[in-house]
Amino acid sequence: MLPNDTVQEMDCFTAMTQIPDEGVDIVLTDPPYPNGMRLFANHILDGYAALYYACKKARNYVVFFWSPSNVPLPPRGWYEVARHVWHKQIGRASCRERV
Repeated sequence: MLPNDTVQEMDCFTAMTQIPDEGVDIVLTDPPYPNGMRLFANHILDGYAALYYACKKARNYVVFFWSPSNVPLPPRGWYEVARHVWHKQIGRASCRERV
């Protein structure tokens, strides 16, 4: 378990294994993503995995940096509320929160 109110510098997969599911309010992440410069080309699958794994750890929001195109779809139960911001809806199906 990671201590509260501290900054940790470590591999994101290692860190996320130490956070209980829905153990944080928000995850802010900058995973490897497809880009025009072909940076991180060998790590794109890690980027997708980290992004979706973050959804298990966050109660409310996942905010992420990604290229403007080919943005992944949010998983079931999550909704895009702003470009690159996903919100996990709690309660009524018709309720959407604006950020």
